[in-house]
Amino acid sequence: DASANRTIFVILVTGSVSILIVLMALYFINNDNIKRKKAEEELNRFFTLSLDMMCIIGVDGYFKRINPAFEDVLGYTKEELFSKPYHEFLHPDDKEKTLAEVTKMINEGSKLTIENRCKCKDGSYRWLAWKSVPVEDMRYASARDITEQKLAAEQIKKMNQELELRVQRRTSELKR
Repeated sequence: DASANRTIFVILVTGSVSILIVLMALYFINNDNIKRKKAEEELNRFFTLSLDMMCIIGVDGYFKRINPAFEDVLGYTKEELFSKPYHEFLHPDDKEKTLAEVTKMINEGSKLTIENRCKCKDGSYRWLAWKSVPVEDMRYASARDITEQKLAAEQIKKMNQELELRVQRRTSELKR
């Protein structure tokens, strides 16, 4: 009888301890899940609020995730951007160089920094400065619209060329 009581006591204590361990494990798992969810929500807010274009591209070349800046800059809907590989949005003159640099980045596991032109829905092109890194079977990338800077640099270059021509003409006139 004492042996049976001891056995029942041991079973009850062991069962109680087991239940307590399971409850503690569930608490910690739930706590970790809550922390992870908060961290994901925080990252999602940055992703959504960024003025720069941010995306994740799969090995198949299709966008897996984009932020709203893509729609703002290029004018396409998410569905339109997801429907084609990213390289179909590139300017024909930039496609070969971009694809070569992306291949190099993937093969070497290095960071990519490149500028190229992307086609907008209205048919125009925007200059984008990209930074990208491969992580496992995805590429994480961000881009900044630098069209205005490119146009300003081209304008300055043109003005400098015109000024140089004027100086050459004036120098010739003075020599005469």
